[in-house]
Amino acid sequence: MLVAAEMIGAKAGLGYLIISSQHSFQIPNMYAGILTISIIGLIVNASLVQLEKHLLHWK
Repeated sequence: MLVAAEMIGAKAGLGYLIISSQHSFQIPNMYAGILTISIIGLIVNASLVQLEKHLLHWK
């Protein structure tokens, strides 16, 4: 959600990098931003799964 909002109105950040790279046809930079967001998402998801297992071990 934050990335989507950042893509619309920000002047800095990963969302801005993706959109500005797309508009200026800097495709490698665009994919680097997408890959970075994907990796961050995977790390956050894995961390939350581990936290859930630790806190809700009885399930």
